[in-house]
Amino acid sequence: RTSMLPHLPDEVFLLVLEFCDLRSLRAVCSSHKMNRDETFWYSLARQHGVHMQRTSRSLRSRMNLRCTLFTNLATQAARRAVQADQIVWDLWMQLHKSDAAAAIKRTFDRLPDLSVDHRLSFYHGSTLLHLAARRGRLRSIRLLLDSYQATLDMQDDGGFTPLCLAAWSGRTSAVRELVRRGADVTVAG
Repeated sequence: RTSMLPHLPDEVFLLVLEFCDLRSLRAVCSSHKMNRDETFWYSLARQHGVHMQRTSRSLRSRMNLRCTLFTNLATQAARRAVQADQIVWDLWMQLHKSDAAAAIKRTFDRLPDLSVDHRLSFYHGSTLLHLAARRGRLRSIRLLLDSYQATLDMQDDGGFTPLCLAAWSGRTSAVRELVRRGADVTVAG
């Protein structure tokens, strides 16, 4: 229960917050019951990789510390999203040309924190599996599903699943593969 969190020792509370996403972190820490000292907020910032200088006078109050921490966390999250978009876009472009299974494997092995289901924000929320299916890239489809557990029925912003795109593009081998793996044939994009 979140009502118990403010009463935990700082060390335990920091461990709990490691498993929070940004929204949960903001909700818990902005609670009026949070009465942590300055050291706690600097520890929390360090834990999330946010650099905050102790010498700044504007960071003296707990409220300013919290605001600065969340601003920095939001900035970092936006920066990571742009970097992920660029990495996935590079793979996307390789998939357009040929079956890029080797490049996909290298990328996701090198960057284990990158989500295989990363949705390209500037390309209708499509994932690599959407493009692999649309282009009929069987090796990439198998790799994404077998090795990286890509979500089979994820819909893009238009409501299209990889199966819909493969069928629409006339990629019968990709359609067979996706159906064989349990793709939902009732989803209409």
